[in-house]
Amino acid sequence: MKSLKTVALGVIIIASFIFVINELPKVFVSVKSSSQLAQVGGGNTYYVATNGSDTNTGTLAAPFRTIHKGMSYLRSGDTLYIRAGTYDESFGSEMAFDNSGATSWNQAITIAAYPGEQVTLKPSSGYRVFTFDLPKYAFIILDGLIMDATNVTINGVKITRGTGAPSHHIWIKNSVIRNAPSQGVLTTNGADGNRFTNVDVYANGFTCSGYATLDFCHGMYISANNNIIEYSKIHGNAGWGVQVYDEAGTISNNIIRYNLVYDNAAAGLRGVGIGLYSGPGHEAYGNIVWGNNYGITMNYGATEAQVHDNIIYRNGGTYILDANGLNSAGIYNNTLINQDVPNPIPPIPGGGTTPINGQCGTTQNACVAGTLSDTADSATQYLWQCLGSNGGITASCSLPRPTTQYTLTISKGTSTGQGAVTSSPTGINCGTTCNASFNSGASVTLTATPSTGSTFAGWSGCTSVSGTSCTVTMNAARSVTAMFNIATTNQSPSVNGGADRAITLPTNSVSLTGAATDDGLPAGSTLTVTWSRV
Repeated sequence: MKSLKTVALGVIIIASFIFVINELPKVFVSVKSSSQLAQVGGGNTYYVATNGSDTNTGTLAAPFRTIHKGMSYLRSGDTLYIRAGTYDESFGSEMAFDNSGATSWNQAITIAAYPGEQVTLKPSSGYRVFTFDLPKYAFIILDGLIMDATNVTINGVKITRGTGAPSHHIWIKNSVIRNAPSQGVLTTNGADGNRFTNVDVYANGFTCSGYATLDFCHGMYISANNNIIEYSKIHGNAGWGVQVYDEAGTISNNIIRYNLVYDNAAAGLRGVGIGLYSGPGHEAYGNIVWGNNYGITMNYGATEAQVHDNIIYRNGGTYILDANGLNSAGIYNNTLINQDVPNPIPPIPGGGTTPINGQCGTTQNACVAGTLSDTADSATQYLWQCLGSNGGITASCSLPRPTTQYTLTISKGTSTGQGAVTSSPTGINCGTTCNASFNSGASVTLTATPSTGSTFAGWSGCTSVSGTSCTVTMNAARSVTAMFNIATTNQSPSVNGGADRAITLPTNSVSLTGAATDDGLPAGSTLTVTWSRV
């Protein structure tokens, strides 16, 4: 059996022709089933539901229980709708329908999720969710299905040949293919003419059965002719996002267009967003490619390939790799934005400029023009964002001078009074917050406000003083003391004679004077005046 080997990256010659893109990629639609019932070939329609029975007639009111049962009724132009639920079934050469006589999509057999319902195909065992390996599996449409390959041993979907002629013209649309141990999708051995539209292909290749390293297992591995991948998301797979390659022969005319291809090489090894190899006529256009180890690569006989009108950015290595100069005339109108290459020279502080010399980046304080919203220091390197062509560009950026801050600390001395100190600019509210940091050279005005029953006694540590205000110039760490005293008042209490009386003194009295006069005491009596705190 032919092994599925991933090509090693050869000599790198970068063709980096950069232009403003003339047309952005088309609008991507979400992965979901069709919004209305459709019969592609105008044939019969059958239904499957989790509450059905295989003894039923397969109508909407009396659906079959298993998808295999529904398949056994299908003929050219027929449609099988699957109602919501999770189905523990895998599909291979036992699928009991024959569409080998079909010659166009008007004669297709359609297997689809019922409109607006979520259908998950998650077999508990088997090699794949779907294996199309016989010529009778031709012009087949899968629409709106979630194909979860968690429990199978190899692929999500394989389109190939068995002992005879291959399967061909399989169209998967509005679907999800995920969690396959090896490839999410694999087409091989002359299984040509397939199409993948609005398919979400992710999290495939992480156990990679039968291969030496995880980067040999890809989201989509195309080893056949005349396939189209369009309006899809291929992301988070262990190896390549899309690999167009045949180890032993030549394949041609595969089109990769209007896709989002990102964050592949998720196993931490090699990984290309889109790889075009092994023959002429491949084309990649209108794609947005980011977060992979490489953007788009061409090698190993990929002559006459066309790579144009793509947006390629933030990949770990090369924007576009054209090994041995195979396709330099076919690379055009691509927008290449930053490969996250750090500038080896730290920015010059104090408004000076630092040359970039063609090295670009975006993460961490991207600088296209003007000034960054950060400050420079000798230990920091930054990444820049710029556009340029092969050979480097002339560009520079600057950072403002670093700003030093000093701490201002307020204390209230040893006085017994109470009060608060506030600052302008804000920061001090002492009270509770008695220290704050201010920029070097800042002028900070402190204001003292005594509490009731206290008076403000003065400042120490200020640059200048005006009454209850203190000005401090922050050219170093500073400490300022505000002093508050208890307010002093004297009042003379008086009381008429009579029985012993308690006298309440005025608040905050600090001294007492008083006298008592004889108000006609009995003979021999003694008048005594005693002050005591009660």
